[in-house]
Amino acid sequence: MINLENYFKRFEFGSLVDRYGKTIVLSVILIILYIISKPIFLLSLFIGFDLVNIFIKRSFKLYVPVDFIVVGSIILSYLFGIKYGLIVSVFLVINRLIMGTVEFRHIMKLLPIVIVVLLSSLLSKYSFVLVGISLFILRYVIENIMEYVLFGKLSLAVKIERFVHILAVYVFLIMFNSTFLIFF
Repeated sequence: MINLENYFKRFEFGSLVDRYGKTIVLSVILIILYIISKPIFLLSLFIGFDLVNIFIKRSFKLYVPVDFIVVGSIILSYLFGIKYGLIVSVFLVINRLIMGTVEFRHIMKLLPIVIVVLLSSLLSKYSFVLVGISLFILRYVIENIMEYVLFGKLSLAVKIERFVHILAVYVFLIMFNSTFLIFF
């Protein structure tokens, strides 16, 4: 005879909470944020993605070629206005302070991001993917000009890495456009 009692013990609610408690709580918080305020939901999502990205780079030496703060700034500014784009952009420095990886270059990135956020909000009536990728490229152009004017250097290795970033962001924006914009 089959002992069903032992079979169903594996599916007790207490063991599920013990095993997946943090994931369940985080999922519930994100669902509540989505219901309450979509901009705050997206804001917390991109800030969380950036924190996880920093952790992965630092702990596992893995490279994720998407700059979630810049992409989040562009998306939030495009969808909800300048205010949310600027809030996300400030977290470029705050997240790195929290994770202990802040460098001078992160502070220098803020000016190009602020310019991109302002333009993203102004260009919100045009195609999302076109505006997003154009502004992401513009951000790199502004960074290159600033780097050349301030330090007199341009590196080919950085250009190849940035090309990979542009491709990854293009793919990310296409995926975001076709899936998430349905909900916003």
